[in-house]
Amino acid sequence: MSDPFKIRWLAALLALAAAPLAAAVEHGIDADGVRYASWRGEARVGETTSPAELRLLCRPGTGGALGWTLLVERPERLAEFDFTAFDGATAPARGKELATLGLRGGVLAPTIDTAVNGSGRGDGRFAFAFASEANASSGAALIGDAIGPATNRLTWVISQLDEDAELLRADFDLTGSARGVSETMAGCGPIPALPLDRIVGWQVSGASVAEVVGDRAVTWRLRAATGRDWPEVQQRLVRLGPWRVDGQVLHAVAEGSDPRSGTVLMLAAESDAVEVLLIDDGRVRRLVGGAATLDPPGVIRDFVASRTAPAGEAGPETEPDGEPEADG
Repeated sequence: MSDPFKIRWLAALLALAAAPLAAAVEHGIDADGVRYASWRGEARVGETTSPAELRLLCRPGTGGALGWTLLVERPERLAEFDFTAFDGATAPARGKELATLGLRGGVLAPTIDTAVNGSGRGDGRFAFAFASEANASSGAALIGDAIGPATNRLTWVISQLDEDAELLRADFDLTGSARGVSETMAGCGPIPALPLDRIVGWQVSGASVAEVVGDRAVTWRLRAATGRDWPEVQQRLVRLGPWRVDGQVLHAVAEGSDPRSGTVLMLAAESDAVEVLLIDDGRVRRLVGGAATLDPPGVIRDFVASRTAPAGEAGPETEPDGEPEADG
C-alpha cells in the first residue's frame, strides 16, 4: 500500500471513528457505503481501566480499504500510557510495530503485530487505527476473516516506546459476532475463488437460487456490489432461472410483474466481477462490483432491450427460456 493511500485511509478511519454509535454492538452500512461492525469493551493500563470501543470498517471496490480502529474513552485516566507518542502524522511511534491483536476461541485464533496511527479526538477519545487496501492479503483481513462462530474475544495490546513502560490492553467480547463480521467483510479481504467448473456445475445440475446465492464466493460478491440495496435485491433474486453459462459468465433473469420490469444477475468465473440489473418501468438500475468488467451475453442484452424499449416499440422477442426466437 502506498504511503499516500495509507495516509488518506487512516485519516478516513480516524474520522469515521469519531461518530458515535447508538448500540454497544452494531453492524451495518453507512450513507457513504462503508460497512462497519462495533463492539464495546474496556481498556486497561496497569490497574486503571477506561471504556473502549472496537470498530471494523470496510469500503469495498477499487480504491477501497479495510481497517480496524480502537477508541479509548477518557484517555487521561490512563496516565501511565503516553498517548502523545502516537498522536499525529509526525508522532515518534509512527511506523513502529507496537500493537498486537489476537483472537481467542474457535479453530482459527491468529495473532498479528502491526504499526498503528493515533489521533486525539475533540470528543475526549483517542483513536488508534491501521488499514490495508480492500482486497490485499493483510493482517487486517486475517483477523476479520478468522472471526467465526466459536470466536469469543479480541485483545488489542499496545506497547510504549519505553519497553519497560506499562502496556495498554483493550479487551472485547466477540461472542456471537461471526455473522455480523462476515457481512461487514463482504468485499474486503482476499477475493473468494469462483472457478469455472463450479458455475458450469450449477448450470448442469439446475441448482436452486438458494444454493448459488448462498455460496460464500457469490454472497461475498453480491453483498459488496449491492450494499444497502441487498435486502431488496435478495427478494428479487429468488425468481431467477434457469442458469446459463456463456464463456466465463454465469447469468440468469427473472421476469418482473409487468413487461417493462425484471431482474438480471451476471457473475464471471475466475474474476471478481458481478452485475445486478434491476429493471422497473423500463428503467435500469445497475449494481456493479469488482475491478473487472463483464461483457453481457446477447441473450441478456435482448432481455434488457425488450423491457427498456420506448412505449409502443417492441424489443427483441424471446422465448420463455430467454433465448432469442428464430426467424421464419
